[in-house]
Amino acid sequence: LWMIVRIPQTTGDGSSPGFSAPGGFFVGLSGASTVIVSLRYTGSIDLRAEAFAPNESEAARLSDSLTAYLTLIRAIQFGARASSSGGKNTDGKNPDGKNPDGKNNDIGQLLESLKVERHKDRVILFASVSPTLLKSIFAEPPSAPHPPMPAAPPSTLQKRP
Repeated sequence: LWMIVRIPQTTGDGSSPGFSAPGGFFVGLSGASTVIVSLRYTGSIDLRAEAFAPNESEAARLSDSLTAYLTLIRAIQFGARASSSGGKNTDGKNPDGKNPDGKNNDIGQLLESLKVERHKDRVILFASVSPTLLKSIFAEPPSAPHPPMPAAPPSTLQKRP
């Protein structure tokens, strides 16, 4: 599966084109850029997004923005792993490859697979999404437990003296 996207010079409101990544981090794209995105299934879903910038300086700016964002997200993930393991295990995993809470480390594997490369006026983003992560993303959320029944009100009958 693939798609080609042409980035306009400006958006409808006159602002620079780009997108807001999770956490409110804005990744600006140079106007007049073209992005080619491809997905391939090889047991996991491999993503490749290649941006053709109008010049090398715009490609460097995009590459630097993406690299900074990935560094920030990885640092947050590493901090979460360290705090959940009590700081004892640097990778946050048990010997069986699972997090201390017993869940697979699919998000960590996705973050580790993310890679940014720059070649002159092109920036390439690579990622690999595991089948278990896809299943957890598209799985129905667990149903909420039923609230406990309220306690019976105290009896209104009173004893006679």
